[in-house]
Amino acid sequence: MQTGGATLNLALVLWMMALPFRDFVLRDQGGPRPLGFYALTAVHAVAGGAALLFGLFVVLRGHDLVPRRLRFERYLAFMRTAFGLYLAATILGVLVYLTWFVWIPNPPQFF
Repeated sequence: MQTGGATLNLALVLWMMALPFRDFVLRDQGGPRPLGFYALTAVHAVAGGAALLFGLFVVLRGHDLVPRRLRFERYLAFMRTAFGLYLAATILGVLVYLTWFVWIPNPPQFF
């Protein structure tokens, strides 16, 4: 179950988050927008990226697909840490959504 969830999350992040970040933050299509738009989105990207990478690492460790020196024994503690990172990224994601589509006067337009 964890492997499927992490794989699906990777696909969704690459498709639904990385592309809009590239277009509306890095390339500033339709901008300029308030500074909070860029700052909050960047913080969410860092938190989400950390959660995604750590979650994928935990999945790989669960299948013994990491080098021996990176293996750990307290699997549950690492899973809980990954969950906490995902939860923080999700809360930031809700704030990003509200910032992008509710609070700013010029929301991004997807074509």
